[in-house]
Amino acid sequence: MEAFKTHWRTIALSLVSLAAVLLVVVRFFVFMVVSVNDGGMRPELFDGDRVLVDRTVLDVEVGQLVVFSVDDQFYIRRVVATPGQQIGVENGVVILNGIRADIQPVEGGSPENCRLVTESLGFDSHRVCLGEGKGQSVASRPLVEGQYYVLCDHRADCAADSRDFGPVRRGAIRGRVTHAMERAGSEPSLIQRLLGLWEEL
Repeated sequence: MEAFKTHWRTIALSLVSLAAVLLVVVRFFVFMVVSVNDGGMRPELFDGDRVLVDRTVLDVEVGQLVVFSVDDQFYIRRVVATPGQQIGVENGVVILNGIRADIQPVEGGSPENCRLVTESLGFDSHRVCLGEGKGQSVASRPLVEGQYYVLCDHRADCAADSRDFGPVRRGAIRGRVTHAMERAGSEPSLIQRLLGLWEEL
């Protein structure tokens, strides 16, 4: 009987150890949780939101929100051009391969100091804020292998994007934002609390 208990205790410890290893692998190599720390991605994301990031993404595409680092600073920005494409910005609107992105006003009004529009880039459409601000126009330039051009969604009120630090290297991109798992000021659900604990591991 004692041998039987020892056998199952060994199995239980092995399962716990395996679960711990899998948790570490998922935490550091598959997903991570990132807090939004600036208002540059309004109206999609707001300061204080927490997003789930897929670290396994292989192909970075136009329209995706990505997490990357520049000079040890993490950012969340939208990819608007990929290697081999020609990118420019005119009055805050993307010019991709010589074609101006289609923009349509969003009904229901716009936030303060912002003209809210839907910007369409190929198969992707997303809302952006246009207005008077920094670096609204940038001369067209080609992107070489491994370069990605990223912009804030709030084009006029943005801490920094590729208009400031240039294209982002593929190696600096840590993952793709899948969704906002917790909105600033909202009461987190049980799953969100568990993910928050997971983030702190």
